[in-house]
Amino acid sequence: MAKHGTRLSVLGVLGVALSSYAIHVKKQKTKLQGGYTALCDSEAFSCSQVLTSEYSSLLSHLGLVENNSTLDVSNAHLGVLAYSLFTLYPVIRTVPYHAQFYTAVSSCMAVVMVYLAYILVFVLRDFCMVCVATYVITAALLWSSVVLLRAERSVPRLRKSNKLE
Repeated sequence: MAKHGTRLSVLGVLGVALSSYAIHVKKQKTKLQGGYTALCDSEAFSCSQVLTSEYSSLLSHLGLVENNSTLDVSNAHLGVLAYSLFTLYPVIRTVPYHAQFYTAVSSCMAVVMVYLAYILVFVLRDFCMVCVATYVITAALLWSSVVLLRAERSVPRLRKSNKLE
């Protein structure tokens, strides 16, 4: 089961790195307006355009928080938070039901990922390499979490009736 935990941690670190880069791109694009070209931009597609679109802050776009309020954080900031949970696997693995926790978190992330992928393809009609990379990481986290959950469930547990008296 250690390999499952290592996989979760590594994927979490990759997710934090990509989300941090997305934050950097959004800040630079906003600060420098047209004077900034991100590494992920090309003539065919623009990740910076996607990362600065109205959909880049899903909480305010969905009306869950007020636009430009303190709680109106970008999707990339939420990504850093969510992926950080997976980097903490070595600490959280000692907590009961950690496999269920990671499966629930990665399932929620996957639902958001599908929604954001839909927006990227059908609404924005653009391509964002950073976004797609985070989708791949999220799918891998879901898969790894389910594998961890199945592995945890296959480990026999001592029941009260099995204890020595």
